[in-house]
Amino acid sequence: MEKQKLDRLKQLVLEKNKVMNLTSITDPEEYDIRHTKDSLILVDYLAFSPGMKIADLGTGAGFPGLPLAITHPDSAFHLFDSVNKKLTFIKETAQELELDNVTVHHGRFEDLAHLPEHREQYDFVVSRAVAPLPVLLEYMAGFCRLDGQIVCYKSQKFNQELEESAHAMDELDLELHHTIEYSLGDAKHILAVFGKTKPLDQKYPRRAGTPSSNPL
Repeated sequence: MEKQKLDRLKQLVLEKNKVMNLTSITDPEEYDIRHTKDSLILVDYLAFSPGMKIADLGTGAGFPGLPLAITHPDSAFHLFDSVNKKLTFIKETAQELELDNVTVHHGRFEDLAHLPEHREQYDFVVSRAVAPLPVLLEYMAGFCRLDGQIVCYKSQKFNQELEESAHAMDELDLELHHTIEYSLGDAKHILAVFGKTKPLDQKYPRRAGTPSSNPL
């Protein structure tokens, strides 16, 4: 059943992509590597358990959230994005695939992270979003529980980004737990796993637009 749903998800994404800009990936084999495999790489390194709440920030067409929701039906997946038409596609796709563990949220991360229903409520906060690490960490920290994990998908430039994130990590009370290097085709990628040392100061994240225009 999992494989059938993953295959159907691929079909739905690639078909919809013909009329809507969901993803730059149009080749089915490349999709398998860069969307399915890349999303499910988390399964090898994170300890998922029933009842967990996972936030996927900047989910785009639904990655990694939708593949993970298929493989982990006993966990709740909350997919966040600022592009409403993509969330509409995700909602319709989740209904077709009978995924009752998927919820979508539209808005700016800086605003949503201050709402009680999201503030420090998630066991894992993951993101494949393309943003500098100091910016991404400020977005993600407000969603993560004190004993949760923040997981960033990064490229080989991670070490440089990490150096540039020293002040952000100090301000946000975050520490790097570990990194995992893996390959997708010919490209090397990194999963960076962070934890919190104390509850996040209420002033973070700063108002919408500030983290990207004036990174910590």
